[in-house]
Amino acid sequence: MTEAKLRSTLSVVLLSAHIAIPSWIFALYLAGGFLLPELTQLMQIVLPGVAAPSTLAIAYIIDTKKARRRSKNSPPVSALFAAATLGASVLAAVLVVVLVSMKAWNVGVRSFADLKLALATIETLFGAYSAKLLASLFQQEKTS
Repeated sequence: MTEAKLRSTLSVVLLSAHIAIPSWIFALYLAGGFLLPELTQLMQIVLPGVAAPSTLAIAYIIDTKKARRRSKNSPPVSALFAAATLGASVLAAVLVVVLVSMKAWNVGVRSFADLKLALATIETLFGAYSAKLLASLFQQEKTS
């Protein structure tokens, strides 16, 4: 896989998570899974976590608004780098959705405070990851 293809694929994943996760939380609220104060707190926790990586993807999409053949000149990335980048992004999104769903359905997450702590932990770990892998992948595009 080339850097350009990985950036494009990852952009789709990040933007999909940016839309899907808050939408899912709101759907769970509408279904009675959360009270309004819990919904607002969840959005305050989750939205910054999905918005930060999505900003990199949006900047890349804007930068590539004119169709150019970047893939042919784009260097390949290792399978390990591609798997780590895509895998961690998908894993973080899935963990958020699963935890939020577990609390909404009262399965496995005992309190809203436990949910907030778990989400904060996931977002801290994902933030540390994205600061390294995602930033290096997307910043390299600007320098070339």
